[in-house]
Amino acid sequence: PIVRIEPYPSSDRRFVVMTGRALYTLDTDNLGIEQVAPQANDFTISGNSLFWVNSEGVYTLNLLFNNPSIVASMADLSASSVTEIKADDSGNNLALLTGDGRLIAYDLNSKNAEVISKSASEFSFSPGGKILAFTEAGSALRIYRTDPKSIKERLFTLLTLPGTTVNLISWYSNDSHLFIKDSVGNLRFVEIDDSLPANAALISGGVKDFAYDSNGKMLYFNTGTALWELEI
Repeated sequence: PIVRIEPYPSSDRRFVVMTGRALYTLDTDNLGIEQVAPQANDFTISGNSLFWVNSEGVYTLNLLFNNPSIVASMADLSASSVTEIKADDSGNNLALLTGDGRLIAYDLNSKNAEVISKSASEFSFSPGGKILAFTEAGSALRIYRTDPKSIKERLFTLLTLPGTTVNLISWYSNDSHLFIKDSVGNLRFVEIDDSLPANAALISGGVKDFAYDSNGKMLYFNTGTALWELEI
């Protein structure tokens, strides 16, 4: 079965396809299918770079030149398994979630792997790629900066929601704000600032799901009985 499919960054006729068995590239113009790896747990695309993880480590493939290489082994990461991977827009920073909930920030330039959480779940890089937002133990929204102005600003708790968990994170069109939805359906617009308490505005309750169009500056959310739009 097909688990996931993503288009190439520079073509709407070529795709990366992950099945329960392997990772492939698909060219719909000439109906060509090439196997990239015999096994993959997850993958992400940044620019022309494809990154994926399997039981042995983290790998990358330049989609233009088709040259694969290993980024880091599981031994390098001190991990037994990685279930999710995401990359920033530059392709220089990776975020890796292990099977036991550890979140690892990996710098491709320095080859440095840093465990920034031991109980993470949701995580997402900002549009500029300088900030990684993630949930810790479900209820805490934490911020990790890849290029902090000071050590104090590198890693901190932005917001904690007692009695509920953050289950969806989506960035606004800049690195300064994001949307979060919790498990009881509250949708909030949160400012990124290490001068606490954080500014968090409640947009709506009872939200089932939402999506943000950064080009049109429109937020869409579903309350179960209606589909709403908000210009923001």
